[in-house]
Amino acid sequence: MTFDLVRIRGFAGAAGRHNRAARQILVAIVLVAVVGNLAFLLAVDRLRDEPLLSEAEGQSEAVILAVPAANGLVMTVTRDDAVILVANGDPVARAQFDNLIGAIVAIPDVSGVNQFAVGTADGTVVVLDSEFNQVREMLVEGRVVGLAATPAGELVVAHGVGAFSDQYFVSFFPPTATESTFTTQVGFTINGLTALGETAIFGTLDSRVGAIRAGTGELAWTTTLRSPITRLHAIDESGLVLAGSENGDLTLLDAEGMTLWARNVSTYPIRGLAFDDETKTYLAGDARGNIIALDEAGQILVTREVVTIDIEAVLPTEAENLLVVPREGAWQMLNPGAIGAVQQLSQVRLAWLLFDASLIITSIVAAIVAVERWRVGSARQLRVIWRSRLAYVFLLPATGLIVVFSYYPAGLAFYHSLTNFSVRNVTPEFVGLANYHEVLFNDAYFRTGMINMVIIVVTSVVKTITVPLLVAQLIFWLRNSVHQYLFRTLFVLPAVVPDLVFTLMWRQVYDPNTGLLNQLLGAMGLSRFQRAWLGNDDTAIWAIVGVGFPFVSAFAFLIFLGGLLGINPDYFDAARVDGARWWQRLMHIDLPLLLPQFRILLFFSIVGAVQGLANVFILTAGGPGTATYVPALQMYLRISAGDFGYASAVGVVLFVLILILTLVILRFRRNEAIEAS
Repeated sequence: MTFDLVRIRGFAGAAGRHNRAARQILVAIVLVAVVGNLAFLLAVDRLRDEPLLSEAEGQSEAVILAVPAANGLVMTVTRDDAVILVANGDPVARAQFDNLIGAIVAIPDVSGVNQFAVGTADGTVVVLDSEFNQVREMLVEGRVVGLAATPAGELVVAHGVGAFSDQYFVSFFPPTATESTFTTQVGFTINGLTALGETAIFGTLDSRVGAIRAGTGELAWTTTLRSPITRLHAIDESGLVLAGSENGDLTLLDAEGMTLWARNVSTYPIRGLAFDDETKTYLAGDARGNIIALDEAGQILVTREVVTIDIEAVLPTEAENLLVVPREGAWQMLNPGAIGAVQQLSQVRLAWLLFDASLIITSIVAAIVAVERWRVGSARQLRVIWRSRLAYVFLLPATGLIVVFSYYPAGLAFYHSLTNFSVRNVTPEFVGLANYHEVLFNDAYFRTGMINMVIIVVTSVVKTITVPLLVAQLIFWLRNSVHQYLFRTLFVLPAVVPDLVFTLMWRQVYDPNTGLLNQLLGAMGLSRFQRAWLGNDDTAIWAIVGVGFPFVSAFAFLIFLGGLLGINPDYFDAARVDGARWWQRLMHIDLPLLLPQFRILLFFSIVGAVQGLANVFILTAGGPGTATYVPALQMYLRISAGDFGYASAVGVVLFVLILILTLVILRFRRNEAIEAS
């Protein structure tokens, strides 16, 4: 393959001849940008026309249980053990119980009368009519932990003794009976119960799901899942069972107990389950107030934060919507038909972003062709690259790895900073600059952390450019080369100690009871100065600054020593002949010729101080209170909490800060180069 430089010149000349065409292309790009962005804006507005959530009639006040009933009724239980029947958001019946309520259920209307069952901690199951008058009462052993009803009106009761024991049972009661036809022991604490046709499905705290046949009371099957069961939902139309767990797992089982799919959809316990037959969508509500929608294959379609407290139930309604009942606050109506629109909205926003990015790149290329100075410069740069093509070929593997493992994650972080991406919203939605507004204007922790970070950055710079320079000067001017080598080795040797061990050692130094610092103060008769250095608001940040005393960084020391060794000895000889004193030599020879070393160390000390959180996390974890809180720790804690979009915004803000400081340092270097020339 050959490269004809004449063709490059010809290309530049042709571009010059068609300069007007390039400008026309720029105008066309602007028109395409306007039309395209307008089209995307209209598409987003159209997809927003069908909301996923809307406010429903009804309000929760300390609701801990909620189940659907016939004719659009909802039956709830409050924390003070009151059972309330709600119609169109208004209570129509109420019953107060003296004992702790463990379960409720609406019994299918097989006799023309709506009936409801309530189970309490004293082993009583009370059946009520639609006006909450008692119809019958049954007694079981232990406390009632679950109730379910079969389509034939049979009542299934889960009950037992002890928080964690094998004395748990499932009993079946015929529609009008007060005695059970049979009782089956299931082996461990039951935490979920439902009815699939005439079969009772139970879930336990030891992560098992099992089935008991109503006709015989025999255990049909059991299967063990990955974490303790919190909720079960039977889908009669397909004969499937959806199980939610304490660890945020969802598992779909068939009628024989075989796992069809299992997904972790949240880091919080699952509290409510539902299935929409129209859209074939599985829905779950977790203890953090999020609704997660999955398709038939178990793939997450949408995750949306509905409230900031537990979702206790997701209930079917007479309409096509689902009712979301939180522990506190207004009820929400969820439209499963809008889930597809929400998905399309995320895809349109991503396409919009890619469209604008491609237009920007195209505009840059067209501008280079249109502007003669840029065009000539680009042609010249292409010629330089072609002459050094072999070197660029060898650089490609390293460049590719840097792009994949450094620039791509950084770009991804910037993209996520514009979304609400989190463990609760695994399908991120574009939120623009909302995260940045929250970080810069509403996050008090970030503002406090910035003040502490400035203190750490300033002191880090001082520590980096003072003591290591002094030590390097002392060793450099030793006349004995053996002594030079010996002291150089001794000052570099501590660098072999891992930073983690070094930090843990300093935590022991600051220990208020047995720490070296307080022990020395006591031995010197200065007990009045003893204190909890890392536990006091006034001293914690300065204790972190003091880590590493006397601050002889091996890296900075070697950089300065290498710089001194690189200075031409003739300068020192000339200074000696002129009778210059040591401080004159330092000011007029050493420091000016060590400026490149100062720039390097300044850059690394600033970057390390801004990004550093290991010392703060290990020594104080940001405490006491916010005395040592720094933005890097804020980013780490947000990542730990699963708020990836917000953490990315904090990271981008820190990146911009480091970039500005780096440009300032490079600006000084450029000014020096101009002066030298």
